[in-house]
Amino acid sequence: MDKASVLGETIKQARELKKRVKEMKAARRGSGERAALPGELDNLSLGYCESDKSLVKVTFSCDDRTELISDITKAVKTVKGSIVRAEMVFIGGRQRSVLWVKGLTGNEGIGMLKRALKMAIDRPKIKNGKSRFPQ
Repeated sequence: MDKASVLGETIKQARELKKRVKEMKAARRGSGERAALPGELDNLSLGYCESDKSLVKVTFSCDDRTELISDITKAVKTVKGSIVRAEMVFIGGRQRSVLWVKGLTGNEGIGMLKRALKMAIDRPKIKNGKSRFPQ
């Protein structure tokens, strides 16, 4: 194939993928569910699980980075919680995760977890094995 053909096919595939993502988002909105794809903006929300009030449902979107899962696990352990279920989607350098956490004590526990997760999510990517900020 010549360069023009490769470029044309690439553009065609990119448009098709954008169309599919748009259709998936529209289908999710129509069903009343939140989008399963990572958002463009960082966000973090916590609340009690509707089906089991002993679990806290944590939902967040952020930039993906190698050490993020480890940082999230450490954040949950600092508040003496444990992750009992996790769903994660990684697309284009972004991540959307839903975690179910047990072992938290009331609203104070949720507040502490939110602060710990916010710090983990906001931590900058490590470059050349070193973080831009001391940990």
